[in-house]
Amino acid sequence: AGVPVPGHVEPGALAVALQDWLDAEVTRRVRALVPVHAAAVIWEGRAALFPATSGSGKTTLARALTAQGAACYSDELAFLDREGRVHAYPRHVITRDPDGARRVQQGSGSDARRLPPVPVGWIVGLHFEPAASLRLTPMPSSEAVLLLLANTAFRLD
Repeated sequence: AGVPVPGHVEPGALAVALQDWLDAEVTRRVRALVPVHAAAVIWEGRAALFPATSGSGKTTLARALTAQGAACYSDELAFLDREGRVHAYPRHVITRDPDGARRVQQGSGSDARRLPPVPVGWIVGLHFEPAASLRLTPMPSSEAVLLLLANTAFRLD
């Protein structure tokens, strides 16, 4: 299937549409890994997963942690293997403007393709509320598993 593109489109919108199409195709075609709608960063040899819906701050958090020394495996999709390890998914970062428009960040391609799979160390649920302060609440392992399942990217075969 081709990339669905309207008749006239700005180059920035085309880049976003192409990345969306590529994400959907990779999610649909990958067989040995489970795709989860989550950001994934690596800290001290373990992955921190941030499974969440679009607009909840996955990219913002991944970029902030990367600026502090974490390795970004993806800001959008985390791929897990049968051993529970996270595999890198290098892609261009897409951010949202204050008006909600999505844009590919220039020069934001990841070097994650050269990084090995790593075990999951943390699963952190995100819930965005404008102007709210940071609040951390521990969750039981069972809730973390449900959070991963709720954000698993489904394949239609």
